[in-house]
Amino acid sequence: MSERFWNFELMDPYELVSLTPAMVDKAEEKFKVTFPARYLELLQEQNGGSLYLNKFPIADFEEGSIDVDYLWGIGKSGKQGIYVTSYLIKEWGLPKNLVLLNGDGNFWIGLDYRQNPQEPGVVYLESDSDVEITLAPSFEEFVSRLYREEGSDELDMSLFEDDKTEFTQEEAEQAFADNIVLPISLALFHLTKVETDIDWFLNQAGKLLNNKDSTIVMETEVTMMQILLNQPEQFTPLHLQNIKKMMASLKKEWKWHSDIINYAQKIEVKIKQMSV
Repeated sequence: MSERFWNFELMDPYELVSLTPAMVDKAEEKFKVTFPARYLELLQEQNGGSLYLNKFPIADFEEGSIDVDYLWGIGKSGKQGIYVTSYLIKEWGLPKNLVLLNGDGNFWIGLDYRQNPQEPGVVYLESDSDVEITLAPSFEEFVSRLYREEGSDELDMSLFEDDKTEFTQEEAEQAFADNIVLPISLALFHLTKVETDIDWFLNQAGKLLNNKDSTIVMETEVTMMQILLNQPEQFTPLHLQNIKKMMASLKKEWKWHSDIINYAQKIEVKIKQMSV
């Protein structure tokens, strides 16, 4: 997939463990449905989570859209995941034959299997009213109409008014060499907002990923993913092979750190997609 869908947050409260075929089979048997191919395709990349494309247009609403900040994946962790559907349907008196993907008690978004257990539409419902809107006749069309809210990528730089927030390559290298977390984080964030020289970045990333501070390592992973997403055409097969080696080494060095391991695996999935 070339279009970005997930937000790829480092510690996403909506993300579940990586999806397996057995998990899909178990869930389809539980709900007596077939999941949309596009839904499963997205869950192979990340099993639920916060969305980069976080708005859906509804012309009849005053705001002109609804928020779709996340989608649940297959499984359950606390109150997250599609397995909470049965409880929520009973708790809120929702129609049967839905698989909920998003909701907070005020409104719900779900796969609607009431008409067809093989090819569901996507429905929006409100708990305290009779409002029910078919957002799309298929999950694939629903995804195709999601969009990114303008300004969602902005960071309030006034929070860092006493700190440097824009960097030349030389200044970024100095920040990395000084080995202080905040300047490194700000320099890395700056690199996600400008066109970055890939050879230079991978050279710097290789050094930062060898840092003993887990925060610096994780910030570097996130920056690498953002640059992969922002500048995919700039990465050559050699670049991708280099990143693959970095991730393999990282997983060995930090095998006890689940967050670093999990994000390294996300990067591996992304470079595999880019290599096709």
